[in-house]
Amino acid sequence: MGMLDRLFKSASSKPLLSLVVIVYKMPEQADNTLFSLSCLYQNGVSMDDYEVIVVENSSGQVLGRERAERHGKNFRYYCREEPLPTPVPATLFGVSVARSN
Repeated sequence: MGMLDRLFKSASSKPLLSLVVIVYKMPEQADNTLFSLSCLYQNGVSMDDYEVIVVENSSGQVLGRERAERHGKNFRYYCREEPLPTPVPATLFGVSVARSN
């Protein structure tokens, strides 16, 4: 997709790729990971090409919406209360809200 195609791409268009990142009790490491997925760190992609879905299982050490979404308009944050000690429900939730093709 060329530069002009990206400029005129509709805001309602679906991203080409959805990435789901599960976070629990590691806000600093999660913030570093999210930065590595941002357009500031990646080459040859635009925010319209992909989305990053951050699903955080609530704990005493949260990353939070502000820190997660500051990496770009293509980042979406969800916090969940999860009683089970597994990332599976959070992963399934993240996939369920993905918008990619």
